[in-house]
Amino acid sequence: MKYYEIKKELKKDPPSDFYVFLHRKMGIFLTYVILTIFPNISPNLITIILLPLNVISFTTLYFGIIHNSILLIIIAFIIFIISGSLDCVDGNIARIKRKTTILGVMLDRCVHNISHPILFILMGLAIAQTMIYSNIILIIYIITAIYSEFPPIETAIQQVVLSFLKQYLFKNTKNFSLEKHKVDDNKIKKEEKTLSKKFKNNFIKTIFAYENIFIIIIFDYFFNKQKYYFSIVFIGLYLIAKIIKDIFYHEDISNYIVKLKS
Repeated sequence: MKYYEIKKELKKDPPSDFYVFLHRKMGIFLTYVILTIFPNISPNLITIILLPLNVISFTTLYFGIIHNSILLIIIAFIIFIISGSLDCVDGNIARIKRKTTILGVMLDRCVHNISHPILFILMGLAIAQTMIYSNIILIIYIITAIYSEFPPIETAIQQVVLSFLKQYLFKNTKNFSLEKHKVDDNKIKKEEKTLSKKFKNNFIKTIFAYENIFIIIIFDYFFNKQKYYFSIVFIGLYLIAKIIKDIFYHEDISNYIVKLKS
């Protein structure tokens, strides 16, 4: 397959932050290399590989922190960047081979649901060993680990959406009625424009991207004499931002139904 042919199959939606943009660019090259060497490779295999790759990255970061090794921290960061780019490759291959499946989407979501909490827990365990008030620090990181992938209000809303989806497809749910949440066509068009704007130039998402966790740890290493104050503050702000978003900034049910109807 030619390089330009791969570019035709890329996602058309705008990247949600700078790192997604970077990973997609790197993902084009990795897709080309992988398909050249392994033309019959399954996109789901790429997805499954991401989990052990992430675990290797986070474990390397853990040992880098407890042993004060900047080399290990940088290696962990590089592995995580490669993993993020590979996360774009599985989708590229699935679209190129016309093998997009619900299983592939589920596997991708499972990898993220498992990986991100592991990152926070291992990082918390490592930093807690270098700081006083270690128990409090570890608790903060564990709460962040849970909240990173399972925010309670957002998860509850997703359950509601599943109920609406069941209502829409099978006209059969116990507690929800789609008719109460229908909107007219003009409102649908306005809502679609509003939703598309949310994903453009998303500065906040870039600030709180997982890649910045590694960058701040490197910054702490050089400027705080291996005391990870900025990392702890960053995680605290990340947790607060997630809670605020979960409570105040989630999309309401009508917007979900707009997307469903679209």
